[in-house]
Amino acid sequence: MLLAAAAAVFTLASAASAQYAFDYLSNDRRSGRLTFVPLTPAEKNSLLTNAENLLTAWVNYDSKIANYGNNADPFPTLRDLRANIGQVSDRDLQIGLSQAFLSLRDLHTTFSKAGPYSCFYAATGVFFDFAEGAADIVNNPKVVVSGYSSLSGVQRLLFRQLSQINVGDELVAINGDPFATWFHNNQFQLAQNNRLYEVQIPYVSIRDNNCWAASSQLYLQRTRIRLQGMPLAQRLLAPKKSPTLHNDPIKNPLAYVIDKRLEPLATVRPVALTQTTLSSISWSIWDPQGKNMGIIYLTDFLARDSNGVSKVPLAIETIRSLLANELKDTKSVIVDIRDNGGGSISLANGLPQLFKADFDPFGARYLRNNVTFNIFARNNQLGQEWQDAWNEGQPADRYTRTKLFDTFDQVNTLGQAYVKPMGVFNNGRCYSACDMFSANIQDSATGTIFGEDGQTGAGGANVFDYSNFLALDPIDFTPLPLQELGESANSMRAGVRQSVRNGRNNGRLIEDLGITADFIFRPRVADLLPHANTSSQFDRIADKLREIGDRTGQNSLYFVAEPFNRIVNTGNITITAKVAGINEFTIQNSTGKAIGTVRPASLVKQDFNLTATAPRATLGNSQIVIIGKTGDKQMLKTKRNLRVVPLDADRIDLAKGAVAIRGIGKAVGIYNGPTTPDANGFNKVNNTWVLGDGNQYIDNTDSAIEVFLKAPVGSNVSISFDASYDTEKDSDFLTLLARHADGSVKQFLKTGDKDGVSGNGTISNKKFFFNTISSTFSIAARFTSDNSIEASGVTIKSFNISRVAV
Repeated sequence: MLLAAAAAVFTLASAASAQYAFDYLSNDRRSGRLTFVPLTPAEKNSLLTNAENLLTAWVNYDSKIANYGNNADPFPTLRDLRANIGQVSDRDLQIGLSQAFLSLRDLHTTFSKAGPYSCFYAATGVFFDFAEGAADIVNNPKVVVSGYSSLSGVQRLLFRQLSQINVGDELVAINGDPFATWFHNNQFQLAQNNRLYEVQIPYVSIRDNNCWAASSQLYLQRTRIRLQGMPLAQRLLAPKKSPTLHNDPIKNPLAYVIDKRLEPLATVRPVALTQTTLSSISWSIWDPQGKNMGIIYLTDFLARDSNGVSKVPLAIETIRSLLANELKDTKSVIVDIRDNGGGSISLANGLPQLFKADFDPFGARYLRNNVTFNIFARNNQLGQEWQDAWNEGQPADRYTRTKLFDTFDQVNTLGQAYVKPMGVFNNGRCYSACDMFSANIQDSATGTIFGEDGQTGAGGANVFDYSNFLALDPIDFTPLPLQELGESANSMRAGVRQSVRNGRNNGRLIEDLGITADFIFRPRVADLLPHANTSSQFDRIADKLREIGDRTGQNSLYFVAEPFNRIVNTGNITITAKVAGINEFTIQNSTGKAIGTVRPASLVKQDFNLTATAPRATLGNSQIVIIGKTGDKQMLKTKRNLRVVPLDADRIDLAKGAVAIRGIGKAVGIYNGPTTPDANGFNKVNNTWVLGDGNQYIDNTDSAIEVFLKAPVGSNVSISFDASYDTEKDSDFLTLLARHADGSVKQFLKTGDKDGVSGNGTISNKKFFFNTISSTFSIAARFTSDNSIEASGVTIKSFNISRVAV
């Protein structure tokens, strides 16, 4: 069976071949190609100063010293470089800074050397993994071959060596040294069918041709020395983009490790995975001998679409949909996050609610010093809460107060989607936001942590790239030298906000400690063999989750009530569900008031109607909460979004004349999103429609004035709209739209390829026209904002609709 992961490897190999050149590393060393573009004295000083300031903001210093001693202290190396900055060579400066950052043992806080040196990678062509063996993996690990490089250039240079090695062979010794020294040697001694054999594997260099062309050209310009093998044709260099604050630190704080591997790890997954619309999310069902365990596989927490845009809400909704549909009849679910390097903190915080109600996210803190003051507290550019974190502390404090990336309300918008046992399957290469998700599940007692290793990778911080430092704090940071090299220039990044856990592990750090597995299930050799269609790991996990479900009572539970978003008319509501194991349901409206209580006749699986009185008296969006109990124990708490619309008889008939939208009524409603309180949506103030009180809108606003109408099909409808707007440009938008009965939408306000207008402007009594394609339709003015930089918002002075006579 061809596995999805294997297919991805070979696709990458063919794509990589044109961009990369391959040779023995020893040849590149002898040729002189492993060198650096020389820096001027001013550039050397700038590079070192920026590194000093960046590491001053680095939040994990205390943890590293506590766990690794002075070997993890970068500042002695920095002081030596500073003392010799007038004489230090380019090589010593670049290698010295690299060694200082490497000593941190922090994959969030890294330094990238400049080209041409940085254009070269080293490889041995063999992948290894830990396999099940002795309990003491630290002193007596069982390490086996798990795969080979799929890059054709590596295979060609190492064909003789690789042909002697089989997947599953055990690594016995490395040139007579312990396993920990493997990275420093290239002689391997392995065991194959109890036969000892040795293989000498020379390092292969993999050269990035784009990087090489750019950096070797600049090296020639600065030294007048042509490096051996550099391209003859001149290559134009593209500088990096200017730094901007528009992205991650505010709107989507990230915790991730930069993966510079040219091919993915050779992790064997013995199931055919079905891809979702997001490439990082796929799923399957493990069902040998009736195990019936759902598998949700996340390659990262970045949740990017095909255009590279982060889609965190879509990722959460996608996984919720899997749980409520494709995986609804499974006995348990495992979220497989092995080898996951992290990504969005908000995604790690937003997923636990799908498995347990009322998830409480943990927060983060940062160091108090002059550099962090300039980043966070000089103004509130990263949000008021992070400025408050500084202001609420004392001058002598080492750290600020802890604050949240995501509030309780923001991470509990959907509620439970799965009531049977769940677990997380991770390993030591689960890092950053992957650590955080594992901690969330463990700290909230939501599920069980299964590990290939004893703990995760132990990366617990929000990362700032250098462009973030430069944009947030131009006092302490200046552009790094050699930016004309593009991606082969120096770069650096650091963990700045440190995660502090809550719940079961209150006050414990993720950094250096990781998340300890509840159960360790390492692969057996048979699990690692090519084209394996068995998995002792998945078998053991499924069996353990069944045991846990027997103990907790979750095995007898079932609840499915789809769809999540429903359109209802005014009046009482009925939701059809399939339920089991729950003997009482209470339905609450958005204020927490009970509007219905119903009891199934038995605990067996059955179709059942959840009934309640009207959740609201007027048109608009409403979120109801469904709570299920067995005896006195709560087994379920989930939510459903209701869009309350009028009966056709109550719609405004344009055949009877024009209408001016001056207030709400039977055919006009205010539709606010789940996290927008009514007081912060559209309101009528002094005969105009404004957001909130008209002075400033709040984060994550989603509010619309919607008018429900009817007219003969083919009618020409005119909308007269007079409004002004003051919003964050390119982020917070006013849209005007018509929605037909078939769900299709026509947008009237556009900015390039985006729906709506933003920034500062007016729409002065402008008329918009469209022809109806259904006899019933609606027209809405809607405003949406993200989670930063609020302004006064939108003022609608008049909003009139009429049918144009033909």
